[in-house]
Amino acid sequence: MISLFVCIPQNIKLFMTWGDIDKTAKILSLTDISTTLVTFKMIHLWDAKKKLKPLIFHIRQDWTNSKPENERKLMTHFARKCRNVSLLYVFLSQSTFVFYTAQQIFVAIMEGKTNLTNVTRETYVVSYFPYDLNKSPNFQLSWLMQCISIAFGNIAFATIDSFFAILVLHICGQLRVLRQRVLKCVEEPSGEFRKWKLQNKVSLIVRRHDYLNNCIDIVEDTFNMIFLVQLSGFIVTFCVQGYILILPLVALISEDWRNSKTEKERIIMLNMARTARKISLICVFLSQGTVIFHTAGEMYFTITDRFNEYANQTRRTYIISHFPYDTKNSPNFELTWFSQFLATILATITYAGVHGFFAVLVMHLCAQFAILRYRLIDAIHKIVTKTEKKEFRDEYAAIIRRHQLLNRCVEIIEDAFNMLFLAEILTCSIQFCLQGYQLSIMTGNHEEPLPIVLLIVMVTFLMYMLVLFYIYCYVAEELRYQSTEIVFAAYSCEWYELPSKEANNLLLLMQRAKTPSTLTAGKFCNLSLQLFNKILKTSAGYLSVLLTMTNKEDI
Repeated sequence: MISLFVCIPQNIKLFMTWGDIDKTAKILSLTDISTTLVTFKMIHLWDAKKKLKPLIFHIRQDWTNSKPENERKLMTHFARKCRNVSLLYVFLSQSTFVFYTAQQIFVAIMEGKTNLTNVTRETYVVSYFPYDLNKSPNFQLSWLMQCISIAFGNIAFATIDSFFAILVLHICGQLRVLRQRVLKCVEEPSGEFRKWKLQNKVSLIVRRHDYLNNCIDIVEDTFNMIFLVQLSGFIVTFCVQGYILILPLVALISEDWRNSKTEKERIIMLNMARTARKISLICVFLSQGTVIFHTAGEMYFTITDRFNEYANQTRRTYIISHFPYDTKNSPNFELTWFSQFLATILATITYAGVHGFFAVLVMHLCAQFAILRYRLIDAIHKIVTKTEKKEFRDEYAAIIRRHQLLNRCVEIIEDAFNMLFLAEILTCSIQFCLQGYQLSIMTGNHEEPLPIVLLIVMVTFLMYMLVLFYIYCYVAEELRYQSTEIVFAAYSCEWYELPSKEANNLLLLMQRAKTPSTLTAGKFCNLSLQLFNKILKTSAGYLSVLLTMTNKEDI
């Protein structure tokens, strides 16, 4: 039922709208990925039911067998955890279903009231059906069947996750019980030691431990593919949801460029756009330069290792990693090396693209704040030169609304990027420290020849990280500066020539604009050039500690 009314129609609609990224993101962000995941989960668990039946039987047997009071308390404790997890899954899934259903009902009612002649009649989820949905009862039946399918899918999704939690937490409880048995295996209740019982108790504990390990293997074999597919689906969903979150801001940028503007306003936007383009090119150049130097170094190492007749071939992979197979044999080595190479290229493109996109968004907002400052000065100049008061009031109201819109855009960027920057700061601090440590070790070892290629790669990578970290600190500093310049523009203009009522109105704008628009790293600290200096100082301090410890070990 889920496949017939939701999965297949949605995937057909997804294929039909593949060229339109907005419609594609809308389909992927709602139920397409979730329903596909739950369908895969049900099929996979149905295929693994023979393996799970003995495990379920033993769980029931664990509860029916007589046990000491302390062991039963442990099992009850973990059973309560299972119940809480299950209730949480059910509450979240059904709350999502209820809110989404209420939203769709409200949208359907409002569309019917506002457009009585041409009602489009959107289905419960965006789908394609080979019949006319605008006719009754086609629309009502399709809407109802999709609603029921989503409800069943929600129940199945929460049930499968709860079932996994029950299995794992029951095994955790049995391991805790086994731990207590190990602690008491050599003592009788009276405290006397009995050697003749020790062997039997240890034998029972070992067999029980083997049985629990077999249960873990069953759970692993059953759920590992489910978690791989679910993790991939969640990653795609998070990316699409992030795109939808940023989408209004992108639409605003497009609208700003389409609207008519004065020559000075267009010059301001072009200057900021050129700065954003330079930042994007720097990000791409440094990221790809790092990949090129690293690839050249690894190819040089592989070639020299291949023709080295006096030593064993190490066949080092593109990135030092562990794989559950022998990477020294062909074609394992070649395929692994090439796959890591492609993954690194995609990762660096994504990394540079995210930073370039952030720079484009923030620099556009900086341009809009600068234009707003120019419009304020121009509006005050007009009223001073005897322009009508009504035009100034209209322009001033438009400036206030525009300022509020820009502040909301800053909040969108803050909500979308703050956790990313928190992780970035932590990783950059560690990488600066480790890269500096590696460079000092390489240059300080006079017994071996200096690895020029590796040195170039490390210096390029260090410059790449430094420049990227500096870029988003600089961009955030520029946003902070441009947002507060409105206050100085209002103060430095000819406000003393204004009537008292208009001059008092400026105080409201100045009061709001004196609070700078800042971007934070996880709400912990503001991104600024001062933060850049602090991170460098902190990394240098960690580096000095590492070098001091290394020197003490050498002594």
